[in-house]
Amino acid sequence: MLNFNAASVKFTARYAFNNTPNGADVSAVLYSLIESVKENGLNPYEYLTDVFRKAPNGVAVDALLPWEVSKYD
Repeated sequence: MLNFNAASVKFTARYAFNNTPNGADVSAVLYSLIESVKENGLNPYEYLTDVFRKAPNGVAVDALLPWEVSKYD
């Protein structure tokens, strides 16, 4: 009899559609970023919208990290 826990099933489901190791790495980075955004009390959609608005204007990457961003100034 096989014994699966919920964490391993979620992990498998998240990475089932990554066709390459690089794709899996990028997915892991994005999931990590979104979880960091949530942990810092920010809305992921609003945070990403703010980052995509600021990034092309030459804002330093360090200033765009979730723990550095003031509430969508």
